[in-house]
Amino acid sequence: MSINNKMKPPLFVIGLLLLASFTNGNELKTSVTTIDAENTNNIFIGSETFIAPTLPEFTRVDKNQESIDFLKKHIPRPSNFNSDDIEKLLVFEKKGHNTRTFIEVIVPKELANAYITKNEFKNFRRTSIQAGKILNNMIKDTEYVKGYLKKAYGGKVVEMSQIDNGVINQNNITNLSSSYLVSISPGVFSRVNDTLLFLNLKQKIMTITVSNISESSANNNRTFELAKEFSAQLIALNNGKMKIIPSKISDVASGQSSKSKTNGTAQHLDKLSKVKELLDLGIIDKEEFKAIKKKIINKL
Repeated sequence: MSINNKMKPPLFVIGLLLLASFTNGNELKTSVTTIDAENTNNIFIGSETFIAPTLPEFTRVDKNQESIDFLKKHIPRPSNFNSDDIEKLLVFEKKGHNTRTFIEVIVPKELANAYITKNEFKNFRRTSIQAGKILNNMIKDTEYVKGYLKKAYGGKVVEMSQIDNGVINQNNITNLSSSYLVSISPGVFSRVNDTLLFLNLKQKIMTITVSNISESSANNNRTFELAKEFSAQLIALNNGKMKIIPSKISDVASGQSSKSKTNGTAQHLDKLSKVKELLDLGIIDKEEFKAIKKKIINKL
């Protein structure tokens, strides 16, 4: 499926590009070569299956309403942002002293079933970098920035700044980092530092967003390295370069060992792969595939 017309930066990304700085000199790599099975998470984009890591000290919270509400309250979105346009596949959280850090894996719904070729993503990456260079010059105009913040965020964001972390030197990735001061209520502010990393893996596009929300007004962004580590492990898990170690904990109550659970998961994923083949052959349609996939996911 060709998506040349769709491979444009989402509207909320255009706003964040105001804060991005695009220079060279980064590589995406991890020193981690093994991971416990209990620290892995299965996610699905269209008909493709991915394995994502849970990083040390992080807890999965996409079913935790308090964490989701906290994110929504503290992460500013432009007025033209529509949450129905995206799907959050995973949300992780790490709590510290007066600070909370979140990792989100997000997919634009309109691209979930599309396959993005290397050239299409390369063009998207090039366009993003060019837009970033132009907007970086615009952000130097303080009056323009004030007007933009008032119009796009309704006064909720009172300060923006760019963070120069450099561009990751891989054609299947583009990234940007930013920092802003958010007005939570009259006289109450939070500092938000974040990094967005757009990744094209198995010809599926996903966004890795790492956000640090702090009571401090200090502009100190550590989210870039965290985003790189998570993404590097995600890539390694899905290209066979990271070994998954089966859990050694037995489930005495059910009489199942962790090995049988791992085998069960593998069997379900194998079933999903075979059902995908039926879809590709035209034996079943997309609606039938979605219904069968949902049943398999529920079993997982």
